[in-house]
Amino acid sequence: MNPYESNLDLALIIAAKAHKGQTRKFGQDEGEDYFMTHLYRVTSSVPLWVGGVAVLHDVIEDTEVTENQLRQFRTPELGTLPNWVVDTVVLLSRDKTQDLQDQLHSREYREHTYAEYIDTLVDATGVVGVAARLVKMADLMDNMSSFPASMVNSRYIKALDKISTRIRKDYEAGWRLTYESGAV
Repeated sequence: MNPYESNLDLALIIAAKAHKGQTRKFGQDEGEDYFMTHLYRVTSSVPLWVGGVAVLHDVIEDTEVTENQLRQFRTPELGTLPNWVVDTVVLLSRDKTQDLQDQLHSREYREHTYAEYIDTLVDATGVVGVAARLVKMADLMDNMSSFPASMVNSRYIKALDKISTRIRKDYEAGWRLTYESGAV
């Protein structure tokens, strides 16, 4: 089994258990199984080498799973997740306390903190940065296509523009082989 398939298999085990019982709260999938809708679509929109990250992209933010638990999870057949996979999931995860603070503030404040989060993804370097941008772009695209039009606000459009611009730069700067072949 190739290592990217192992990463994906491990991620599927973790995410299926962590997201069990969760449903989509908005849009065309409202009430549908979260794991089988959003996570499936995001994962199927990225190259295999980053599939494990895609499956896990919401696990820290939306469940009780911690970074430490991701690092320690092991199966005899598949081993553990590589550090770069966990590091990328952590980078993609917004702080739960920040989300609670955002709810107490104005829309302008929330837009600002989200823009800072996107800037962090855009500025991230190496394989972690490349993987994070690929997954976040797929996540944004899925959210924008499945949410009602009233929920697709300018922050998603601005974020998608920033991330896609950086992905083009990554590609032009030599990450092309990584994007196409999964050579991590």
